Amino acid sequence: MISPFFPGILAGIATFLAGLLCFKKPGADKKMKRLELIEIFGYEQIKKEAESAGWQLKPKEFLVLVAGAVSLGIFIAVIIDNIFYIIAGVIGGFYLPRFVVMQIRKRKRYALFAELPDSLKFVVARLIDYGSIPKAVEASLPDLSPQIREPFIKFLNSI
Repeated sequence: MISPFFPGILAGIATFLAGLLCFKKPGADKKMKRLELIEIFGYEQIKKEAESAGWQLKPKEFLVLVAGAVSLGIFIAVIIDNIFYIIAGVIGGFYLPRFVVMQIRKRKRYALFAELPDSLKFVVARLIDYGSIPKAVEASLPDLSPQIREPFIKFLNSI
């Protein structure tokens, strides 16, 4: 049996999150509160991980991920009538953004590994003509896809 307080709590939290995300108040107080909330859930670290994966994570996207995980935990707590699922929602709010960034990084890595053999075939074919690896890589850059071209350009710049 669902307690009569759970729907009220759920509605209150949903209203608070909607107000936090949608309505803009003049002044810096709102930005400070939002920044504090973002810092609690580790936005800066996840933003750096997302940038290394090639994804620009905006604060609003981050808050939507966190709010979605927390509200899902609250929703399940109301349905099942077990308050401990709210704790699971908060824990999910901490880990869901990291999980999304890891999945994006993994997908890009697999795409890179799928293109690597063909790209290396281009470089090896040019190696016979040019005699050195840097010259062969430089000559084969126009034939490579944009995703795989970036690591080869970094290689050339490091040499």
